[in-house]
Amino acid sequence: MINFASTTRLMAAAIAAAALGGCAGDGDNEGTAAAGPALGPLTGEEICSRLTPGAVSGAIGHPVTNATALRSGTPQCSYNYRVGSTTYNVTVAYQRPDGDLSGKQGAQGLEHVLEVNRRLAQGTAVQETPVQAGERAVRMTGTRLHLGVLLTANRVMTVTATSSIPGEAVDRLMAEAGNVFGR
Repeated sequence: MINFASTTRLMAAAIAAAALGGCAGDGDNEGTAAAGPALGPLTGEEICSRLTPGAVSGAIGHPVTNATALRSGTPQCSYNYRVGSTTYNVTVAYQRPDGDLSGKQGAQGLEHVLEVNRRLAQGTAVQETPVQAGERAVRMTGTRLHLGVLLTANRVMTVTATSSIPGEAVDRLMAEAGNVFGR
């Protein structure tokens, strides 16, 4: 099973180490929804219960075998799935303004996550793709990993997955997360 880092900085380092690299694209994204009201923080348990394994399966195209809330660090849920005989996971996390985003929130928090990852991945091949999800979303894709960064209801969420699923599956998962956590 592949476990991903639980904080923005560690996640960014893992992505850089996996050759996510310097970004192409302008990062502009109009999104699909108007800015909604700011909602409260999330726990890993809330992420797992609200973004169901069935919804994740539908988005990524593989049956999710279990969902586990990670209780230390950044609130997140890890969803395991199999491709052939190999087990992978996709992780959906809520980035805490004070704990993960250096005091930033909303659009500034989203930009913070993107900038940290751009700096750490500088000099390697990566594609940055605007995604229609939530208020704004961007997927960074390298040779081994995808990092989706989503702003919905003033919350910054991240989706981390291996290249065992296509980028479009990560986009569908971000759109589903935007719908679920934007209300």
